[in-house]
Amino acid sequence: MNSPVDRYVQYLEKSRKDLLESVKDLTQEELHFTADGKLNSIAMLLNHLSTAEQFLVHHIVGGDEISLERADDFTYHDDTLQDIKTRLHETRERTLQILSDLADDKLLDAKEVRLSSGSPLNVTNEWGILHNLEHEASHKGQITVLKRLVRS
Repeated sequence: MNSPVDRYVQYLEKSRKDLLESVKDLTQEELHFTADGKLNSIAMLLNHLSTAEQFLVHHIVGGDEISLERADDFTYHDDTLQDIKTRLHETRERTLQILSDLADDKLLDAKEVRLSSGSPLNVTNEWGILHNLEHEASHKGQITVLKRLVRS
């Protein structure tokens, strides 16, 4: 029960729990604060995390066909926190489904992907999972700073 994939699932779930805990008390105004358009809002970053997870896990690991066009994550939408949490939950449910079907011996399966830079990159399933964890942690830090800024 303590396989590498199982551990990655635990890490993903802990990371998401911590992220949602950090934003649970945001007002609608705080959620969409952009410093007069100079910064991405917390809402934008949360939506971006959902889109990135779809690429990194659903597409790379799960083989799902997704639109590789740049999503409009960084465009203003009047989403509520509940709207965003629902989107993150739906994305995570698909991630968990993919990982529940992933055998440990498939973690190192190689594939070539194109990142937003357009450059091809050789990666593994494990890279997709780990990069998703890293990406979420990075943006959680950014969200923490934005929350402090909007409340100062």
